[in-house]
Amino acid sequence: MFAIFDNCLTKKECKIYLNRIESWYGNCITSKKNPMAWESRILNISREPICERIQKFIETKVNVKTSLQSAELQCWPINSYSSPHVHNDEFQPNGRRDLSDYNSLLYLNDNFSGGEFFTETGLTVKPTPGRLTFFDGSIVTHGVNKVLDHHRYTMIFWWKQTKFK
Repeated sequence: MFAIFDNCLTKKECKIYLNRIESWYGNCITSKKNPMAWESRILNISREPICERIQKFIETKVNVKTSLQSAELQCWPINSYSSPHVHNDEFQPNGRRDLSDYNSLLYLNDNFSGGEFFTETGLTVKPTPGRLTFFDGSIVTHGVNKVLDHHRYTMIFWWKQTKFK
């Protein structure tokens, strides 16, 4: 299963979250942290109301009951990318142990080139602010093409399936 939903956030809401992660990333760089280091590029938002809103939205669109494992605002700086991978219970290069069943990506901006989300089956997702994806990241091999200009900003969710509705 791979689903794409448009207009999950308004452009104004996207801008609010975009400003937060831009500020976070800028402060990390100003404090001389490595701009490519994962901890400089993410801001945990797992306890924020937006997570429950997105969860309810997804559950009304697909026949899966989920619980949130983690949610982050992410900056993908120029020259960053993600090699094709799946989420399983192995440790990933960033040190995270992936125990999620499903993943969602919500684009916050589209003023960059490169940085497209892709799957091994040939699907490429065009970035549009407010566009949300939902897929089984433990099965669907996916990645992010190299960001060529301007930073790419997203909201990422990791979900655990609790039961079928």
